[in-house]
Amino acid sequence: MALLPKISVRTVVRDDEVDAIVDAVIDRLSTSSFGDGKIFIRNVEQAIRIRTNEREDEAL
Repeated sequence: MALLPKISVRTVVRDDEVDAIVDAVIDRLSTSSFGDGKIFIRNVEQAIRIRTNEREDEAL
């Protein structure tokens, strides 16, 4: 069995950006072949930038 090389990308974005980013990823990376991968979407309860104490969208 030949294994395909894998990459993992993780990002945190605002809720209103999720659909556009998912569409862009699928549009640009889909080959319609086995091994194209999966997209998992999870909620992040809170974001805080430690250096400036910015919170929520400002921290992104």
